[in-house]
Amino acid sequence: MAEAKRKPGRPKGKRSSKDYTYVGGYVKVTTYKQTKHLLIDADMEISELLQQLLDNWIVTMQNSKKPNDP
Repeated sequence: MAEAKRKPGRPKGKRSSKDYTYVGGYVKVTTYKQTKHLLIDADMEISELLQQLLDNWIVTMQNSKKPNDP
């Protein structure tokens, strides 16, 4: 029985995934430094934090709309 061939190289990441897009913005240096340290302690990437924050913001905004709002 033949073994399954392993593909060479690294697995595809978010950059090459059609499910993700790059976003950028400016934040204060002190905020970024504190965030980096906390993310290291939490073993998290900044993209994970941004995804969580944006998901929560979307839910908050959707829940805050009144039924008659467009």
